[in-house]
Amino acid sequence: MIVSDSASITDTSVICAEDAFQDFWRVERLQRRQRSRIFQRISSGMYYWKADQLRFLTLTSSPNSGDIWRAWKSFVQQVRRKYGQFAYFMVQTEEGYGVIHCVFKGKYIPFEWIQEKWKRYHGAFHVNIKRVGRVYSPSGLAGYFLTQYIGHQNAIKRYQMSRDWLPPGNIKKWALMKRRYCKRRYSYSKMNEGDLDLLLKAWHEWLDENHQMKIETWLK
Repeated sequence: MIVSDSASITDTSVICAEDAFQDFWRVERLQRRQRSRIFQRISSGMYYWKADQLRFLTLTSSPNSGDIWRAWKSFVQQVRRKYGQFAYFMVQTEEGYGVIHCVFKGKYIPFEWIQEKWKRYHGAFHVNIKRVGRVYSPSGLAGYFLTQYIGHQNAIKRYQMSRDWLPPGNIKKWALMKRRYCKRRYSYSKMNEGDLDLLLKAWHEWLDENHQMKIETWLK
């Protein structure tokens, strides 16, 4: 808003409204970008591990719970110590007293064991684990995860993926591919259907190549 030098009164309410409007759209853009990034990494991981068993895991908090992030790190250490590989993508939200939603690839973990460990580390015992069926549509499953477990809330506090959820160098590789196939400042959401198909085909081929190399490494 431009105020004339001759104006003796400044309409602060209008200025504050404009500032609030700009802040709102700034936050909206950041949230859309955040959700787009989450969707891309979840769907990519589901495609990468499509031949393996995936599971959804939800861990909650109680009024007397401590730091959920510290509890999560301790929980992951215990899972890997007892059950081996635990490749995951997790989202921490501010629902209630704090919730962690996770999709992971790993061995079967008994519900009772998860509940006992989470209660020990975080003082909460409401947990949920579900087996994911065969992955026919990684993008569809990723969309289900976002809508079913995260919904439309704006309370995403942090997200993280383990180093083995996707191949090394995946973030840089995805950025280079977007730059190659996107015409409008690398905007994934504004791509036409043809370019998007080419991008996803190239991306899935890269994921398949890396997954095959991982299998060959295991067999040596």
